[in-house]
Amino acid sequence: MKFPLSLLKKFISFNKDYTQEELAKEITNLGFEVEAVSNPAEKYKNFVVAEIVESAKHKESEKLSLCKVSTGNALLSVVCGAKNARGGIKVVLAKIGAIVPANNMEIKKGVIRGEASEGMLCSASELALSDDAEGIIELPSDAKIGMDFAEYLKLDDPIFEISITPNRGDGACVYGIARDLVAKNFGVLNSFPVGNLAVKGKLEVILGEDLPEVYFAKAVLKSDFNEVEESLKTYSNIWGSSGITSVDFINLQMFMYGMPMHIYDASKIEGKIQIRRSLEGEDFVPIKGDPFKLSAGLLVVADDSKILSLLGVMGDARSKTESTTKEVLIEALFVEPLEVIKSSRSTGIKSDSSYRFERGVDRRQEQVLSNTLQLITQETKAVFAFKKVESKREIKFNLEDYKKRIGYEIDAIRAQNILLSLGFEVQSSGNILKVKVPFFRHDISIWQDICEELARIEGYEKIKPLPLNV
Repeated sequence: MKFPLSLLKKFISFNKDYTQEELAKEITNLGFEVEAVSNPAEKYKNFVVAEIVESAKHKESEKLSLCKVSTGNALLSVVCGAKNARGGIKVVLAKIGAIVPANNMEIKKGVIRGEASEGMLCSASELALSDDAEGIIELPSDAKIGMDFAEYLKLDDPIFEISITPNRGDGACVYGIARDLVAKNFGVLNSFPVGNLAVKGKLEVILGEDLPEVYFAKAVLKSDFNEVEESLKTYSNIWGSSGITSVDFINLQMFMYGMPMHIYDASKIEGKIQIRRSLEGEDFVPIKGDPFKLSAGLLVVADDSKILSLLGVMGDARSKTESTTKEVLIEALFVEPLEVIKSSRSTGIKSDSSYRFERGVDRRQEQVLSNTLQLITQETKAVFAFKKVESKREIKFNLEDYKKRIGYEIDAIRAQNILLSLGFEVQSSGNILKVKVPFFRHDISIWQDICEELARIEGYEKIKPLPLNV
């Protein structure tokens, strides 16, 4: 999983300025191995915001243009092959010495068809920001000439890449990492968003057997997406430069809170929505990949004529949203890990969604869905909710057992505060703790797991080696 430091700071008010090395070390100590920490800004050294002052056709080639490019303190000659190269637009200039992120090519001063070229004007694909290679990037007119491109995109933001073990699905989101750091006294955790999902109509859904917990909301998108897109701009740039090219509000909520959702074009849904098991040989057209036939028994969302999605794994292309979509159906659900593992293995499809569902997600879909609706829609027309939340697991824990198992005593108040910070509910009576396990901790089922949590936060370095009595 990758995330920028700025997103972590949205959820935790740090009690001091920690270096990225300090944070990486502590995140690893908490059980999430930090594989790399990188700064996207380093990719764009010697890339600056510039302006094409004038552009003329190259005498030796109809496909090339001769551009006079201003960097604020210099006027350079650049040969460019992009169709949209023209005077008066703000662009991204790779200066001499720059290394192009897409192919590691070093920009050198050269001569192209007899004309000197003192740099390169860049497309989004050459900068590894997206797959768009149709032309050079056109920046807004208010972009400041001469500004470092990384500064313009606000990319001076370290990216942490961590690996999540199969038992720690709670860590597959930035909020989960923040929660663990707070338990280690790194700061104060910002509150989880509390949604208020108002029902404004009836949405008919046919439920099969062995159902997940699921919410559907049918809503009209905001007519003007500019505000939404602008708020996502920084995240899109940061993740795009790190190899994650799809950052919309649905994905952003997943990265932040670990709860995948799916969004459908409501106009493409025919008849009633159904949650059921797939039939042998049913057609499935994944959003990414070639069409194929499903085997029987997989959990799907469908309408009267087609499958809409393979639940918890991937949507069907026949119901995906387009740039012209006005009305959407948003799905938020909890589905058992084994169901998603079964579907993923049967189809060979792996996704960010299945990665999290296979490890187990939280049961606060209502709050996250409500938060999303407030951000991207102007009207919620209908809501359907099916909620089947089981009671939280309760574990009786004796602190004397911790001493026997780990080798040192832990104060009852300290133990209680650690568990509360991690989202557990605790009742204490002397050395006996009654611990209710939060829904997002699927890995906690016995008292030994509680020992592990306390030792993990206290720090494994406190455990002293003792000789075995053999």
